[in-house]
Amino acid sequence: MTAFIPTFSQSVIVIKLITLLFRVYTLIRKRVAQRIILFKFLIDVNIFYKGGLLMKNSWKKVSLIAFIVIVLLIILYFGGISLFWNQP
Repeated sequence: MTAFIPTFSQSVIVIKLITLLFRVYTLIRKRVAQRIILFKFLIDVNIFYKGGLLMKNSWKKVSLIAFIVIVLLIILYFGGISLFWNQP
């Protein structure tokens, strides 16, 4: 199987996607800074939901995990393209 060498336009698309994802991630981080407004409501929810997902520092973990998952999905998508790109 031959190695996949992306063209210039494909690399530009990947770079644009990564920058877009980073913007979304920073936007999530800014929204997290505003969570104090919602925190009284979330404490009420947390009384019923004991999973610990709504604890104070879990917002950073959740946004970071979401960012990593999206990046991995993009890598897998382009990896899947590369598998079928040079088929005869």
